[in-house]
Amino acid sequence: MLYIIQRYSGFVIDKGTGMTLLKVSTETLQVIREQLIALHARIPLKLWMVTAVNGDDWDVVCAHNQGYPVKEGQTFPWKESFCCRMMLNEGPQFASNVADCEAYRNAPIGKKLPIRAYIGIPLYGEGHRFIGTLCGIDPTPDVVGIRAGEALVRQTAETIGRLLSMEHKLAHAESRVLQVEGHALRDEMTHLLNRRGWNKLLMETGTAQPDEVHSIVMVDLDNLKSLNDLSGHAAGDKLIIKTARVLSAAMRGSDVVARLGGDEFGVLLQHIYPRQAQDIAARLTAEMAEAGVTATVGFASTPPQPSVTAAAEAADQMLVALKRNRAVL
Repeated sequence: MLYIIQRYSGFVIDKGTGMTLLKVSTETLQVIREQLIALHARIPLKLWMVTAVNGDDWDVVCAHNQGYPVKEGQTFPWKESFCCRMMLNEGPQFASNVADCEAYRNAPIGKKLPIRAYIGIPLYGEGHRFIGTLCGIDPTPDVVGIRAGEALVRQTAETIGRLLSMEHKLAHAESRVLQVEGHALRDEMTHLLNRRGWNKLLMETGTAQPDEVHSIVMVDLDNLKSLNDLSGHAAGDKLIIKTARVLSAAMRGSDVVARLGGDEFGVLLQHIYPRQAQDIAARLTAEMAEAGVTATVGFASTPPQPSVTAAAEAADQMLVALKRNRAVL
């Protein structure tokens, strides 16, 4: 079943997972709205709407409303609707007077909204996939044109079903692209951002929040190469994973940890000033040591660095200098 959930800026979002299941473009929504306006001109029901079924929810995707307290994005219980009963063949698709149908008379939605005339047509996508309904209601019975406009209503439902099916196909293709891109930005071993994802994060942070204070902490494991040589790469991998866990556990939800490759990690600390960054770097060093991880840590902030990218470079230079000084000593 195709679920269309809640529209935000042309996107339809799964309320449970937050994932985009269907992208309805502004242009498509406008075409659907024009279809509803044309239906209203032929059959002047007070509310014409395109709805979608999401489990037990019945969601209003698009509406042409002339008086009902119903808005796009609003949700009603599916099992309380006339359309649910229509889909169960308990009531007709065209009802000039709902009082003539026991199933509609007893539908709970009729207690919430004044409905005396009703039209409901199922919307199907490719492969006869049920999407939702094209629905029209009115507070008065025997609205002119209900039966005479049947062919137009069915044709409109078919057109809208095709439009939504096309949007679903496009959304599915885009979702696959996003999944591939998402994998490309993640380190396979630790599932943290990789170097590519880190660079993208720094660029986006600098663009979206150019005047905000941020700090960068760079971490370099001290003994990974010798551990790999003495105990094998499996032992080295365990050390990398342990470090990723220690760093992630020590961070706030707004901070981001990345594995930049080999023995190097980066941490973006959002809205953290230089003195705080110094304290955090010391705390991270202590927590890693407690977990059996020895590492060198560098840090920098913006300001005084002109950008988060520059702060990352400065933190890396500090880290390199510390390791060089230790080697000299």
